[in-house]
Amino acid sequence: PKVILALGAKLIKLELFTASHNQYLWVQSVEGVTEIKPGPFALYKDTSIHKELKVLPATNLTENEVLVVYRAEDGAEKGEKGEKGERKIARHIIRGPCLHVPRNATEWAHEFSWHGSVSTDPEGNARKIKGAT
Repeated sequence: PKVILALGAKLIKLELFTASHNQYLWVQSVEGVTEIKPGPFALYKDTSIHKELKVLPATNLTENEVLVVYRAEDGAEKGEKGEKGERKIARHIIRGPCLHVPRNATEWAHEFSWHGSVSTDPEGNARKIKGAT
């Protein structure tokens, strides 16, 4: 180890963030750029570089499960626009078995809302209720 003389400087202990194989690190820099670092990965939070760090769980899909995700296409992250000026968004279907980590910070998973009947009468026309299944 090298001894460094730092007059008037303030030493701060940096916080360590670690992601295991079934987690990922969400890193937002001071400039506003957001990155996804799949685990295993470790990073010290330097407040001059990083605005925020989060350790998030990856999505575990079994053999008969699928995950529908949406993400901005490669050019859309750099500011390219679609035909009418909107961002280019692509839908991707991830099939299990796998451990899914988002490819970039623009990705989000589709939230399904199942509808069902609250009536127990098999003959009658029941009213459909959101989230009743």
